[in-house]
Amino acid sequence: MGSISDGFLVFGSILRRVFAPDAMIFTTLIKGFCTERRILEATKLFKKMVAFGRSPDIITYGTLIKGLCQTGNTIIALNLHEEMINRNDKSGVICKPDVVTYGSIIDGLRKDTSEMLELMIQRNVHPDIVTYSRLLDGFHLIGRIADAMNLFISMMNKVCRPSVVSYSISINEHCKR
Repeated sequence: MGSISDGFLVFGSILRRVFAPDAMIFTTLIKGFCTERRILEATKLFKKMVAFGRSPDIITYGTLIKGLCQTGNTIIALNLHEEMINRNDKSGVICKPDVVTYGSIIDGLRKDTSEMLELMIQRNVHPDIVTYSRLLDGFHLIGRIADAMNLFISMMNKVCRPSVVSYSISINEHCKR
């Protein structure tokens, strides 16, 4: 219903009735915090889930990883991803990252990359042809053709002109499409 506070009223009622909340209840509340961009509270609840003796499943991990990536906390999401991979759960819950989890991380890294490029330019550190070519290739790999074209055009307007490699990346990707 879009109200995390109402969710916690129900959660409190569950606890008062001496029921043990399951992974789905915790995941729903974590998703609520992430939706409201209250990532610190989502992370704390994730840790409390474990303290309650509940094992996070792939959906719980994926929800928090997505929330972390959407709020610019990609490094923390990568650490959580690593924890997910290395988890030894005695309850038998298998928790291997899926395509949704990897997609969230890729999207977070892509956003971080664009912000890093802007930050470099703001701080008067001009990307070289290698940096631009890597970004160009990365945008093409994840299907962000418009971003790749904008980057290519911005290269042409900067001191750093496209190289044979830059042109080859662009021509190759356009031919594939």
